Amino acid sequence: MVSVRHSPSLSTVSLHLPCLANGSLILLIYRYCRYTGKDPTQAMQTISHRTLKAFFDWLLNQRRGKGGRRLKGVKSSDSLGTYWKVFRLVHERATGSKIDGKLNRKMHRVS
Repeated sequence: MVSVRHSPSLSTVSLHLPCLANGSLILLIYRYCRYTGKDPTQAMQTISHRTLKAFFDWLLNQRRGKGGRRLKGVKSSDSLGTYWKVFRLVHERATGSKIDGKLNRKMHRVS
């Protein structure tokens, strides 16, 4: 069972994620925010179509991981769909609210 405090922060959520995410998506969000110079908590609160598209574009273009290791990459659209589902879960747990339905539909059309 997932336990979330009344006002969860991004770091609180990373401790209580299901094993599917294994906290790795949280780390990627932090790396992206460090790359763009944004505060991770603020970025999750003020999410937009532009921000999401930029994050997933950045994610798909990553070639090196922690310690300079080569990344496998995303080889199928199913994997990208899984990242999106986990991202929505992380966002919901971090902010306490779901991503807007209109924004969700827009992200399904991003190519």
